[in-house]
Amino acid sequence: MFFYGQILGIHGHFYKHSEPVTMMWTLIITILSMSGSGMGWTYQYSNKTMNWTEAREWCWTNNYTDMVAIQNNQENDYLVSILLDRTKAPYYWIGIRKINGSWTWIGTNGTWAPNESWAPNEPNDKLNDEFCVEIYVNKANKDNHGKWNDDKCSKEKHPVCYKVVTCGEPIPPHHGRIMNCSGPHGKTSFNSSCTFRCLEGFNLSGSPEVRCNSSGLWDAKEPICAALECKPFFVPDGVVNCSGANLTVNTTCQLSCVAGILLASPEVSCTVNGVWTEVWTEVWADDIWRRVRVLSGWRPVCASNNISISTSHYGLYIEPSYDFCLATPWVSQGK
Repeated sequence: MFFYGQILGIHGHFYKHSEPVTMMWTLIITILSMSGSGMGWTYQYSNKTMNWTEAREWCWTNNYTDMVAIQNNQENDYLVSILLDRTKAPYYWIGIRKINGSWTWIGTNGTWAPNESWAPNEPNDKLNDEFCVEIYVNKANKDNHGKWNDDKCSKEKHPVCYKVVTCGEPIPPHHGRIMNCSGPHGKTSFNSSCTFRCLEGFNLSGSPEVRCNSSGLWDAKEPICAALECKPFFVPDGVVNCSGANLTVNTTCQLSCVAGILLASPEVSCTVNGVWTEVWTEVWADDIWRRVRVLSGWRPVCASNNISISTSHYGLYIEPSYDFCLATPWVSQGK
């Protein structure tokens, strides 16, 4: 895949290290691919020389991801601009070597190695044993400056390492949890993402996923989990006493009438779906309940004790009194 890049910034500082010969620059580069993804790195090199295998181990020992993996010409040029200029060999090992006949970046498994990146007449593979690559940093030699050369892996040169930018550990929301964190370079490294989920009875507010960007920051704040609430309701000519000030999940409400009969169950609860439990009970005179439901619009109501019973050729016909107060709507469950 072809990559192009833009340098975001550089911190021009020298940092102390356990080895006095070590010098490090911290910089952030964003490399955007055709698909829009990116990479964020920091770089380090050492003034100490070592063979290619030792150079890779040195990167690991110093908590860097691997030897530098160059993605395009712009990154190559920038890397050369921050490395110490050297008037002669040894130069710098980079993280590309020949594997099964192909030049491969060992940190990324990339194969970017265009002809223009190599010094004149390189790679030449003298004696068929030049399987590692150095980068020339010598401003006095314009033909070779910033170019690559294949060389014996046993030779000693300066290592150049990279480290993936990382973000801090995301914080799981209260009443929720982090479902998964994953990425190409680690769980909280650049381009990794974390997903969130709320516990039952809570709604996720905010982005359900955050991604670590090239600045070492998550691209969004961690979401919050807000308790689901059932809609408030009223019983005309009645009383509603609830167990909490907010009608959140598991809140229970006691229903009663100031006078008359409560045509509903005496208690309702707010379910994990944010709706009230069924308010109707089928324990007395099914036909009465059916008719009250139709007349009331499925609302809990208080009714008088006046109930008329008549006969028809079907048998007894029970008709409830129409002495209902239905001024205030029952709003739970959209009814």
